[in-house]
Amino acid sequence: MFGTDVRAIIPQLAMSAGTMISCSCKEIIMGKQSSLGPIDPQLGGVAAHGILEEIDRAFKEIKKDNAKAIIWQPILQKYQPTLVGECEKAIKWSESLVKEWLKNGMFSSISDSDKKVGKIIKELGDHALNLSHARHMSFKKMPRDWSDNYSFRK
Repeated sequence: MFGTDVRAIIPQLAMSAGTMISCSCKEIIMGKQSSLGPIDPQLGGVAAHGILEEIDRAFKEIKKDNAKAIIWQPILQKYQPTLVGECEKAIKWSESLVKEWLKNGMFSSISDSDKKVGKIIKELGDHALNLSHARHMSFKKMPRDWSDNYSFRK
């Protein structure tokens, strides 16, 4: 009906999935108090990035010092065997959805959209950069490629 000619108006917060939905629009309109959040898939209320980071940390610590295995064993036992794969797929899927939405919507008329979209995905989806599912990113903290495209208005 509307295609990609839809605007997202963010009066206050659009976090995680709200950020993803906003990225499917042609334009995002934000005010001074508006914030978006990182693209951060959750599995059972826990960040997929966080689970992968914890498992990676355990692997590195145990590899460095086998005595740490006894400390990590009860922590790692809480994870089901397929969880790592599910985390990786959730992250890949969320990023691929947003990439497709940005390319077909907000950046559809931009010639170098692949580069810009890749940078935005990196900034919104990089857990090491964002540090938290609850991180608020105001208009001033948005990836520069978005504001260059006039996708945000104060």
